[in-house]
Amino acid sequence: MNRFILVFAGLIMLVLTGCSEQLLGNEHKEKGLHAQAFTDPSELLEDNPNADLIRLKNIIYDRDVEWIQTADLEKGKLIGEIQGVYQRNDELKNFMATILPVGTKLYTSSEDHIIIALLDGKEIRYIANIQN
Repeated sequence: MNRFILVFAGLIMLVLTGCSEQLLGNEHKEKGLHAQAFTDPSELLEDNPNADLIRLKNIIYDRDVEWIQTADLEKGKLIGEIQGVYQRNDELKNFMATILPVGTKLYTSSEDHIIIALLDGKEIRYIANIQN
């Protein structure tokens, strides 16, 4: 009887693990973190209407972390460019920014979850906003 319960519990855990991956899907992941781990942009903008944010692949990146601006990082591959600028009471969509202008190029960096925007030859760094 104990063996049956153990096997049954193992099967339930296996099924639940497999289903959670299918429900989340790959489009909601960035470097192993789920989109649910990142703050909703409306919360950030409610707290600070002037927040300097970028939404990229359903992840919100924030400039308001001082140490990343001086960190020793290397610019990586081109991700894309800003395609729209957020307007109050609109939705912050992928490849949109609250401050950066349309056409600003976005790059990966040598540090996970930090992206680099290149504006007028100057690097501006943004870090993924993770809820604690």
